[in-house]
Amino acid sequence: MLTQLWTGLSGKLSERVLAALLSPALAFWTAAGCAWLYAHTEPADWFSEIRRRTAWLTGLPGAVQLLIVLGLLAVLLVSAQFVDALVLPTLRLLEGYWPSPLGPIRRLLLGRVTRRHDRLAARWRDLRSRHEEQLDAQELAELVRIDRLLHRIPLLPQQRMPTRLGNVSMSTAASRGPQRSMTERAPAGSLKASTAVSSATEAGAPAE
Repeated sequence: MLTQLWTGLSGKLSERVLAALLSPALAFWTAAGCAWLYAHTEPADWFSEIRRRTAWLTGLPGAVQLLIVLGLLAVLLVSAQFVDALVLPTLRLLEGYWPSPLGPIRRLLLGRVTRRHDRLAARWRDLRSRHEEQLDAQELAELVRIDRLLHRIPLLPQQRMPTRLGNVSMSTAASRGPQRSMTERAPAGSLKASTAVSSATEAGAPAE
């Protein structure tokens, strides 16, 4: 019974250690160590510096070395848990889900996003309303660029976010729904215009 218990615990522990070794926490500590080495030694001397800094470990008893390794693993596990706990809140902040005290700033940025969308949409409609033969290569390239930018902003105002990441996420989530109406509201002959735009892109039309 105890053997099975220890086997189960060791298996769970090894899974946690493996997950920690593959987590961003290890990348963080590795980058921090490389930054410290870069600040104190030349890159060619990194390995010799590491050996010099860790030479004292070889003189310690095996049990003490094991405790140090376990302590480092514990720090890595705690760091991994800390990073995992911060991923979702950080992502939501970057997407624009901000607390109520930041409401005025959020509304200000949303206003800028809306004005930018309206300005791009007006230019998009102006270009798409003209026959493709009336557009030069620069205007066709501009049409491609504006179309790409508009697809990064949700069509519905209530779906827009104050940050670029939030708008891209919302636009991607809505790409199979209301966002498609951006192409549906094109005037007659838009399919032919789309073909001309694609041809201009393949031909290497200049873009801003």
